[in-house]
Amino acid sequence: MARYSLHAVGTDRPGIVAKVTGVLAEAGCNLEDSRMAILSGQFAIMLVVETPDSMTAIGLEESFSAVQAEYDLLIVLRPLVTQEETVDLGETLSVSIHGGDRLGIVAAVTEAIASLGGNIVDLTTHKIPSVNGASYVLLLSVESGPQTGEQRMREELDIVARRLGVTCVVHSGTSDLL
Repeated sequence: MARYSLHAVGTDRPGIVAKVTGVLAEAGCNLEDSRMAILSGQFAIMLVVETPDSMTAIGLEESFSAVQAEYDLLIVLRPLVTQEETVDLGETLSVSIHGGDRLGIVAAVTEAIASLGGNIVDLTTHKIPSVNGASYVLLLSVESGPQTGEQRMREELDIVARRLGVTCVVHSGTSDLL
């Protein structure tokens, strides 16, 4: 069995998920992992699929031709190599950043996390328009890194947050902050 990451994007319309997953089911593919979301009117799909031994990458790509044309989707398929055994990267932390919208929030926060050896597992942003200017929310799930605990991550992100004029909250665990 081969494994692929499949990425699709196009203008949001009802039926996209049904059509894409229908093609996969018809081809005998197993959907292992997925993330799908509407981003400013664009529907984005990220999937990890396992294909039957008889399915080639070219065959799988060709099976999407009708769906691509019908929904004007860009679909990209990439082979995945077998992953080695995963290493424990430390404690899982939930991070919430919110404040006025400004350039560089995501870059500054993620740079601080990377500098501490943290690994971003999930990241979501929301721009919220208002009469007084837009607010911005950044939510992350982070593996803290083997040498960095919750307290050190909190301290470093608080420095970044003060510099950006936003608020930062760090919680242990993967509690949903939204």
